[in-house]
Amino acid sequence: MKAPIAAIALASLVGCSMGIKKGGDHPTVSFVVPISYQEAHRLADSQGRECEQVIGMQVNGSVYTDNQTAVVRFSSSGATAPLERVDIKSTGVNQSQITVTVWGVGIWDKYELSAMRKTLETGKIACRGDNRAWNKK
Repeated sequence: MKAPIAAIALASLVGCSMGIKKGGDHPTVSFVVPISYQEAHRLADSQGRECEQVIGMQVNGSVYTDNQTAVVRFSSSGATAPLERVDIKSTGVNQSQITVTVWGVGIWDKYELSAMRKTLETGKIACRGDNRAWNKK
């Protein structure tokens, strides 16, 4: 009887610590792409919806026309913060600065960073499992 209660308590504690925390040491990549911030938002959103087929996964975000920025967040039920975040800022006509941050645990790793980068640089959806060779140096 005590084991199930302990497991539930542990799961609750782990759930509270899930996600990208401000000031944390999370894998991040920044780069510039030759597309508008709206197109970058559309691609990042599409990549999340097509590739992140995890139960309870939610992909959401916003486009802010007033300051020409956008954000896409990948969240999971039980997580208190996003597991992946794509920040997008217009830096000129059809040019955007992208910053992708992942949690750094499980599938939220350098391979996911690489998949999102590949998606935004090529305009074609690339999923995490497609790109293990991309990060080999």
